[in-house]
Amino acid sequence: MERTSDTTFHEIKRVSDIEELLLKLIKNGCGRDPGYTPTSETVPMSDIHGFDSLTALEVLTELEEATGIDVSEEIFYVDLKPKRYLPIRSIAAAIWDQLNAQRSRHA
Repeated sequence: MERTSDTTFHEIKRVSDIEELLLKLIKNGCGRDPGYTPTSETVPMSDIHGFDSLTALEVLTELEEATGIDVSEEIFYVDLKPKRYLPIRSIAAAIWDQLNAQRSRHA
């Protein structure tokens, strides 16, 4: 995956900043279907052909490299057993919560 953003940990001011970055990274990760454009309501693990746990890991690695935000692959799921998947908007909100927790620990 090529680098798509130079957003830093401190430049993210709103959950919509994370959502926008995720949309870019996920679209970039849709190499098998380059014409596909995800939306905030897209559930990557079920709506995008070929998007799997490896693709999710690649997206999260790129997110971490671009921003310094460290999140686990499980962020794409509501529950692990049985797996229920989240839409991009909910993933961004969960990352936002983790980011704020990280900021609190570093304050």
